Amino acid sequence: MLALAIFVGTTAAILQIVNNGMRGAVRARLQTQAVVRCESKIGELVAGVEPLQIVEGVPFVDDPTWVWSSTVTSGSTQGLYLVGVTVQHIGTGPGGNVSFTLQRMMRDPQLFYDAFEAEQEAEAASASNQTSSQATQGNTSQGNTTSGSSGSSR
Repeated sequence: MLALAIFVGTTAAILQIVNNGMRGAVRARLQTQAVVRCESKIGELVAGVEPLQIVEGVPFVDDPTWVWSSTVTSGSTQGLYLVGVTVQHIGTGPGGNVSFTLQRMMRDPQLFYDAFEAEQEAEAASASNQTSSQATQGNTSQGNTTSGSSGSSR
């Protein structure tokens, strides 16, 4: 009887340890997914795939139990923003609710667009100047050729 009681007691303790380990593994997996999803979403914001604006509780397309939110605040320098992304898993399972927040400083994307447009305009102006310069040189050299050939016929 004593041996059976010890066996039942140790079995219950071992099962509790295994259960805690499984809960910890599920929570670790969810936390890892939260980090990866958060990095992915902030990458989309930086790349311009997602608009740089404040959003709340937007579900992920592949798994609606995951939602993301973003914050955008002005940084200490003009043209610099502090972008924060929070990813949350809303669940009732053994992992429960998991969330992860990542913040990153980034430049105002409008600065890149303005610089790109200025560069395109400068290249267009340069190409236009080269084309008109070549046309002017072509007219001058054609005129010299004509006067040169007139001089040789005399």
